[in-house]
Amino acid sequence: MSKYLFLIALLFCFAPVLKGQASTPPPEPPEVPALYITGTSDTDPKNVEIAYDITHSGFVELHLMDSKKNKIWIKGYVIPKAGAHVFKIPIEPMKVGEKYDFILKFKGKDYLGSFNSPKK
Repeated sequence: MSKYLFLIALLFCFAPVLKGQASTPPPEPPEVPALYITGTSDTDPKNVEIAYDITHSGFVELHLMDSKKNKIWIKGYVIPKAGAHVFKIPIEPMKVGEKYDFILKFKGKDYLGSFNSPKK
């Protein structure tokens, strides 16, 4: 009889430990860093603006190509926090109405877009 009482007492002692281990949820996988191009705008008379959102802080680099696919501008910034941001590209050297392609590079991935230069 004393063996049974000992086993029951032992179960009561370890029940909270076992319960705590079983109820702990698994860790969530880390969010993958990403960039989302949210639009382009030419409402500023001196710049074309490329709006984008990022999910993590980091270095964002812009590569701008003309209609002949020549790379004409590269600019990059360290962005200290996630959220909405804007690249401003001066329109002065652009040809009116020409299509420009761009690549935003973030965390090893390329994000493609394009716009037509505005009329001055």
